[in-house]
Amino acid sequence: MSNSAAAQNVRARLPSWKRIFTKRPVALDYLHSLIRYRPFDAVKDLDPNYLGYLADTLQSGRFFIPAAHSLNDPWEAAPMLESAWWRKDKHLELAEFFAFVTPEHSTPENFARLLRESRTFSSDQIIGRAQEALLAHFRNAPILSLSDRADNFLMWSYYGRGHNGYALVFNAQKLPFATGIRVKYSRRHPRILLVLRDLRGIAVDLLATKARQWRHEREWRVIPPATPHKRLGFVDFRPAPPNGFHATVPMDSFIGVIVGDQLFRGPHSDALMNLLRRHATRFQFWLAEIHRRAYKIVLRPIRFETEPN
Repeated sequence: MSNSAAAQNVRARLPSWKRIFTKRPVALDYLHSLIRYRPFDAVKDLDPNYLGYLADTLQSGRFFIPAAHSLNDPWEAAPMLESAWWRKDKHLELAEFFAFVTPEHSTPENFARLLRESRTFSSDQIIGRAQEALLAHFRNAPILSLSDRADNFLMWSYYGRGHNGYALVFNAQKLPFATGIRVKYSRRHPRILLVLRDLRGIAVDLLATKARQWRHEREWRVIPPATPHKRLGFVDFRPAPPNGFHATVPMDSFIGVIVGDQLFRGPHSDALMNLLRRHATRFQFWLAEIHRRAYKIVLRPIRFETEPN
């Protein structure tokens, strides 16, 4: 990867036929790298004993992924269900959907009880119960939010705390980041039809759709599967209560770190550079330098004069 590749990671233009038939482009087909912006915490990021922070990430490939309920958008993972072609004789189909999204109802005994109860449910009751079940399921879902640009000064201002943070650079050609899906920015909140039987597909629509007001983030998302043995490239994935998960990725999928301009020039610069120097043979590092004559950011490589120990 070239020194400027992280900044020049421009989203590819799709041919017209693919824009029509490709519902959710994946990172593997269109990107070289994906960026995760992070605020800097001097106590935790410089100490490898704090799991998921910068020093630990450089050492182990581990970082933190928040659960949907802890994100800053109240519309995250908040389903709106709709019942299509509702008729009273559809109670079996609707009961099957409810059992599908709530596995505790899928046993023969529990499903028989649910089916008996569903005969007395109105459509609103069915929708309400299924919506509560989906909400409980997806509000705890892990969402790894990434961007396809490293030089977005709004992202450096928000998530990098006024350019006092850093950004992790991941290889979009390797798992798990190759599975990243592009977020759809929409005027309408996603709605789920009760007749659907694809929980993964529901998750994609629900967890990777945001309001158009967020489109400046140019976001891609990796949505880890709920089944532990299907890690899709994660070396390790485990809960980190109360607000998320710790995920570990292979080191060959981790490219390096971009340091915010104000962090680089701030009081913790020496300690941070010493940390990066110790890992200079494994990763690439850049400075997200603020251009003094234009409203833009220039990525410059950080090179160390002495070899790391």
